[in-house]
Amino acid sequence: MAGAMSGRPERSGGACRRRVVRAIVLLLLGVAGAASVAGGAARSGASSRGVAPPAGVGEFTGPATCDSSSCHGSSRPRDGRIAQDEFATWFRDDAHRQAYDVLHAPLGQAMGRRLGIDVTTAAECLACHASPQQVATAGVGLGAGFAANPVVEFGVSCEACHGASSGWYGAHFQRGFDRAAAVASHGLIDTKEATTLAGKCLECHLGDATRFVDHRLIAAGHPELRFELGSYLLAMGSHWRQRGSGSRDWFLRAALAGPLVAVERQLRQVAREAGGATAAVDWSNRDCAACHHDLDDAGWDRVRDWRLEHGMAVPVGLAQLDGSRFVAALAVARSLGGAEPFARSLAQVEQLAHAMPFDGAALAEAALAAAEQSRERATALTAEGQVAVVADAVIAELRAAVDAIAGGGLPAAEHSAQLLHSLQAAFAPETWQLAPDGAAADVRAQLLAPLHSTREFAPADFATAWRSLGR
Repeated sequence: MAGAMSGRPERSGGACRRRVVRAIVLLLLGVAGAASVAGGAARSGASSRGVAPPAGVGEFTGPATCDSSSCHGSSRPRDGRIAQDEFATWFRDDAHRQAYDVLHAPLGQAMGRRLGIDVTTAAECLACHASPQQVATAGVGLGAGFAANPVVEFGVSCEACHGASSGWYGAHFQRGFDRAAAVASHGLIDTKEATTLAGKCLECHLGDATRFVDHRLIAAGHPELRFELGSYLLAMGSHWRQRGSGSRDWFLRAALAGPLVAVERQLRQVAREAGGATAAVDWSNRDCAACHHDLDDAGWDRVRDWRLEHGMAVPVGLAQLDGSRFVAALAVARSLGGAEPFARSLAQVEQLAHAMPFDGAALAEAALAAAEQSRERATALTAEGQVAVVADAVIAELRAAVDAIAGGGLPAAEHSAQLLHSLQAAFAPETWQLAPDGAAADVRAQLLAPLHSTREFAPADFATAWRSLGR
């Protein structure tokens, strides 16, 4: 199941046994980790320029390769380019570490009963609720060995984001390490590059061709996949240094890339569904509230009437395409320039998604064209030197589009408000702790805090609150 479910592990005998086993495994892996790092260093040769990575590129080695106290497993941060406590921070503070545990929690177990599967071993769940140590290179073909591997107990660990480390871990701490070559040829994921980072996160937090949360999983209880990259980075236990303006630019670029990459991935999903042999529609790409509301639901009536009053389409009797990310993606694209073809393509996708009779081939073609345009805008962002200027322009674009944001209902309001918060976030010196006051604090209090449910969402109140910011 792509995306992590909320909840804590059940306080049962099984949970206790798992914690004991995990502690023992961690102890053993710590010893093995020190040995494996030492072995990797020996294989990598002397610390001269052009350090060669070990053989076996593309193999997953597990978190043991990272947890040595002399590498990333220090119990406290140290001075230097890296803090060296990254493993401990992940293990203690990062929700990714709990991704497997939630499969044992009440919601995960209830989903298993409804679906008739064991969620703790099912491939479709472990594909995103554990790291892919035993996943075939193509991203499919999870075997029974995957479920038996004790590393799944650690949830989503280092290599799920940073890449299979067999080709680079033994060299990456050596002087002269060629990082660019490791990224190009040896399996290292470049999380410093914004679109790469966003794409890696969205593999699970939105889905791809091999793993996604479809309507069946949502009906069984899986939360909707609502993802704004900046907010997720802020919610994680940060295991990266805050280095002033450089770090600020990296964070802004990641937040700006998020909507563009997400819309690209979503549109490719739409194209796969519409252009398939059956031209099927998976309802997970539609607005849930369009169908799942009482006919006398005041919240739905408010959104529908708001859309009508502001000249926005209301597909009568049809499940509306989930466009909650579209306004934010357009705001970023317009701030980069050359966005009007993209805007027209998105409008065409929405029109075809609601057309009767349904033309799957036409929708697939339009969705792929819009996806490519979103990718091009993300590429333009990568080349943009003045990212802070772009961020300010996006803030202005979002303000101008607040009526359209409100017309997207709660999901669009939440996504765009989270993006605004990320772009206005201010941090304490040398940390990633949010400042307690300022523009971002106002966004938290006036926009995000009142967002509770689709039933309670009031577009007019939301738009008024947004326009009042900064006055």
